[in-house]
Amino acid sequence: MIDISGIGYDSSANDRLEAIVAFFWKGGRATAGELANRFGVTRRTINNDLAKLHFLEKEGWTYYLPTSYLQLQPYEKAAMSGAMMMAMFDKAVPSLRSHIETLFVDPPKNRDIFLFDFAFEPIKNEKTLATLVSIIQERRGAQFDYINKQGEEKVHHTFPVKIANFNGYWYLLAYDAQSDKIKSYRVNAVENLETMQEDPIDEAQKDSLHKHLKSAVSSWIGDEIKHVTLKVEGEAIPYFKRKSYDMIHLLDEEGETDDAIYVDAAYFNDIEILRLVSKWLPYVKIVGNDALRQKMRERLEAGLERI
Repeated sequence: MIDISGIGYDSSANDRLEAIVAFFWKGGRATAGELANRFGVTRRTINNDLAKLHFLEKEGWTYYLPTSYLQLQPYEKAAMSGAMMMAMFDKAVPSLRSHIETLFVDPPKNRDIFLFDFAFEPIKNEKTLATLVSIIQERRGAQFDYINKQGEEKVHHTFPVKIANFNGYWYLLAYDAQSDKIKSYRVNAVENLETMQEDPIDEAQKDSLHKHLKSAVSSWIGDEIKHVTLKVEGEAIPYFKRKSYDMIHLLDEEGETDDAIYVDAAYFNDIEILRLVSKWLPYVKIVGNDALRQKMRERLEAGLERI
C-alpha cells in the first residue's frame, strides 16, 4: 500500500513558482543565479523550478518568455494554464510527481485513480475579460452594466484592481464610486464594459487600493480585514496545521495541547467564518467573539428547522 500520510502543501514553493511565472509574463529576463538571489533560495532549487516551465527560452544564461507568448491576448494565455498547473501541482504535491504528465495531459485515463477538478467556470465573453485585464494594467476607471443576484441591472462606475478566482468563479475586485466601497463583481455578469474618460479616484488612492487588495482572501471584499480566534480540536487539527486555508495562521497559545490548537482567521465578511466553522463542526469553535458565536447559533438553528 502507498503511504500518503506525508502528502502536504508546500505553500512557499508554490508562491515562489507563481511569482516566477508572473515575472516572465511581465517581460522579465534573468539568469538562474539572479532568480536565486531574488527569492533567497539555492540555484539548484531555481533550476528545478525553471525545468518545469518548458515554455521559457534561453539566451546564453538568461531565461525569458518568447515574444510570441507576450503578444498573446489575455484570454489566449489560458491555453498555457495546463503547463503552469502541472508545475504548481508538482510543487504542491511532490509525492505524486510521477503522475503529473498523465494527470494533466490526458485526465480521463486516470479517473480510476484520481478524482479532482479545477472547476473554473467558462468565461462567457472573452473580449470582456481581455478588456478588463487591459484596464487593470493601465490603471484606468471602468464603466459597465451589472446584473446582481436578484436579476436587477445597474450601471457601475469603478476602479478595477484584480481579477480573482474563488471556488471556481471569476470575480472582478474593484472600488465602486457610487457606494465608495470595494466590491466584488461576477465577471460573467459584467456587460457593456467601457473605459471611463475620467478616472473615479486619484493616483494616491489607486496605490492605496492596490496595496489593500494584496491581502484579499476571498470574494467577500471589504474596507477592513477582521480577525477572530478559532479553537481547533480532533480531526480538524491536521488540516489547520497544514494551513490549508490562505486566511489561517497558527497561534502560539499557552493553553495549546495535543488535543487542541488555536488559529487566527482573517476575514472581511462574517459569513466567511460561519461557513468555515460550519464545515468543521464540531471540531472548530469561535473564541472570544460573542456576536459571531451568536450568529453561528442562529445559522445552525435555522438549518435544523429545515430538516
